[in-house]
Amino acid sequence: MINYRLSLIGAVVAVSLFLYISITGFDFFELVAGILWRYEHFELDEYVIPLSIFSHFFLLDLLLKQRKQKIEKERSEIYEAMLFTNYHIMNNFLNNMQLFKLTAENVPEFPKDVLENYDRIIKETQKQLCSLKQIENIDKKSIKASVIKEINESQRSVS
Repeated sequence: MINYRLSLIGAVVAVSLFLYISITGFDFFELVAGILWRYEHFELDEYVIPLSIFSHFFLLDLLLKQRKQKIEKERSEIYEAMLFTNYHIMNNFLNNMQLFKLTAENVPEFPKDVLENYDRIIKETQKQLCSLKQIENIDKKSIKASVIKEINESQRSVS
């Protein structure tokens, strides 16, 4: 019902106005027409109609802008929640991998180059997660660009 609050207010005002006019016999239209007739020599109708049309479109534009901002805010909140969840899952994974590394370091036969590669992969993953956290514009292009940038930087550092 709250979504139709303005319609409900409009209906109450319209019914109230109708009842008032019906009971008192007051003719609202003739009053407005009389006021406008007194000012006819100013040619207000040439200004009022275009101004009225402009104001209606201006208000419609404001409403659409407000709706778009609300959608963007919701999108941002969803992205931040997904990012927080992803960050939490990845941190748990990385902590578990640290346990794996400690176990591997205690095995003398385990190749050292594999552990070095492991450290590099962990650092790259952490950098990619941090780059996702720093995105300001939440859209598909920005998200992909931040991850690709980190991947390219990590490949340059390996070379």
